[in-house]
Order: sequence, then structure tokens, then C-alpha cells
Amino acid sequence: MSWRDQAACKGAMATMYADYPDYGPALEICAGCPVIVPCRQASHAEAWGVWGGTVPEQRGYMNGQVCHTERRRRRLRELRKAGVISSASAAS
Repeated sequence: MSWRDQAACKGAMATMYADYPDYGPALEICAGCPVIVPCRQASHAEAWGVWGGTVPEQRGYMNGQVCHTERRRRRLRELRKAGVISSASAAS
């Protein structure tokens, strides 16, 4: 059985995990997911959407990459300011 079969988001609307302004509902599902760690590990190269409780802007920093556009850097600051993600969850 794959970790994907055990994911809390299995059967959720895919649009909830897309790259759009309100990541909150998807992040809430991820927070209680039993396979958040393997999901996060498998998603390191994903450029879009919520994976393993992270948003694209966080994954870029976790991978040692700088966000590739000013739009992404600005979006990361907005997410932190809104309290959607914590400042400690990714380097600045």
C-alpha cells in the first residue's frame, strides 16, 4: 500500500490543493495527516500546490533554493503575515 492511499486528502477536491490564494483549508487537512512526512519528502520538486503541509514558497526555501520570482517572495511574506504559515517553518 502506498503512502498516498493513507493520505488524509485522498478524495478531497484537487482544486483545494492548487496554487491559489487560500491555502488554509488544505493546510488544515495536512496538519492531521498520518503520512505528512513521506508526502513532504516526495514533493520537494513540486512547484505548485500544497504538499506535505507546505506551500510552494516554503518548498523552495527548504530545498536550499531561493524563490525564483519576486511574486513568490512577496507571497511567502503575505502568508506569514496572515498567519497561514509560521515564520519558523521556512528560512527567510
